[in-house]
Amino acid sequence: MFQEKGKQTPVFVRFSSVIHGGNSPETLRDPRDSAVKFYTEDGNWDLVSAGGYLKSGSVKI
Repeated sequence: MFQEKGKQTPVFVRFSSVIHGGNSPETLRDPRDSAVKFYTEDGNWDLVSAGGYLKSGSVKI
């Protein structure tokens, strides 16, 4: 899919908030999700990401 220089691959990208509406308090946890769908000659491929919870400072990069 990504081996040919200059080749274009159509994609669809989606970002979403999982559980809360517009009237929810900002103190609630609000996980986020995203997904990318690749439309290729070899078929459609999905890349999905689900947000999780990390305590601030718990991950050192």
